[in-house]
Amino acid sequence: MDLGIVIAEVRREAGLSLRAAALIAETSHSTLSAYEQRRVDPSAGVINRVTNSLGFDLDCRVSGRVRSRGDLDRGKELELVLDLADEFPKKAAAYLVGPRLDRQ
Repeated sequence: MDLGIVIAEVRREAGLSLRAAALIAETSHSTLSAYEQRRVDPSAGVINRVTNSLGFDLDCRVSGRVRSRGDLDRGKELELVLDLADEFPKKAAAYLVGPRLDRQ
């Protein structure tokens, strides 16, 4: 998650100019601009203070990342699965062929 982009989106959603948002958030417009331009990374406390002061709550969730299994990375595994899928017929047969099950 890019916190500078979050700040910019919150400010725009609030309908505020950079200077107005900085005044409300009790920071300088140049500092807020540096966050939005990704020249400076805001701390968790700063991002929380800025979003709260602009009328938003920051909801953050942590989830596990997909990791490789053994020596096969997940991208290569996906590529192999897609190659396998290409081996299946593109169009289903008009009827199924198999043993009749209604006779004994």
